[in-house]
Amino acid sequence: MANTTNIIPNKLTMYQRVEGGVWHYRIKLKTGEWYRISSRETDFDEAKEIANRTYYTADYKELYGQRSSVELGLQHKKGAY
Repeated sequence: MANTTNIIPNKLTMYQRVEGGVWHYRIKLKTGEWYRISSRETDFDEAKEIANRTYYTADYKELYGQRSSVELGLQHKKGAY
């Protein structure tokens, strides 16, 4: 990966596959599953805001018993990182 930044250690990581490309992020849920999602943004600060919002929304929903990726609002499940 060309550019990787840990936002929340072992929970939220942002990365660019190609310099100047869109930012992607992966989040780790309490179940230990990682999800990879595209921010669709090339600006780091905008992508970071989207990633944080997604992480904290999923964390909140998970806290109150929603478990499936659809219930958590996540689309792209990926294996261990």
